[in-house]
Amino acid sequence: MKTQSNRSEKRTFPLSSWLKGIPGLVGIRLEKSPCYECVLTDGDLEVRDYAPMTLAQITLSGPFESFRETAFDLLTSYIFGKNSDALKMEMTTPIFFDRFENHWTMSFVIPASVDVPPKPTDDRIRIVKRPRTTVVALTYHGTNTLEQMEKYATELKTKIAAWPKPPDYSLQFAQYDGPATVPLLKKNEIHLILEDEEH
Repeated sequence: MKTQSNRSEKRTFPLSSWLKGIPGLVGIRLEKSPCYECVLTDGDLEVRDYAPMTLAQITLSGPFESFRETAFDLLTSYIFGKNSDALKMEMTTPIFFDRFENHWTMSFVIPASVDVPPKPTDDRIRIVKRPRTTVVALTYHGTNTLEQMEKYATELKTKIAAWPKPPDYSLQFAQYDGPATVPLLKKNEIHLILEDEEH
């Protein structure tokens, strides 16, 4: 059950964000996404070079569905003005998920127009710089359940096993659409991180 504070925060979301979300019900995405260059395709796999980006990020433990709901509420509250400057920022896509042994991390991409992100008022949220990063991406559609994520993680690993030198596995999931989007039109991706500028 949601707390009253979470319900109140949702009612403060900018009207423009709700209106922008209407086309998303049928898979039309108006939100901005991180810049990348597709450097190679191999069947339905893409090797992408992502430009550096800034992320608002939170890590929580617990089952995936409860984590996703709580983390999303906290990060959207930050994006829509619950921050040190009361700055309302635009929503971006995708939302990134990273899975660890007993916890998950959710990341929102800060709009490129925001030079200095405001400080979160919730100390569970951190602002991190992601360097230029190369990934292998596999796109899939449907409701992004944990079972779906695990299924396509296995598929991606199987596909790259035939590569001359399969990379080490560092997986990240990307979700482009909200729960109200028609399920068949929901776009999701799994990214295998090949390298970044820090390594």
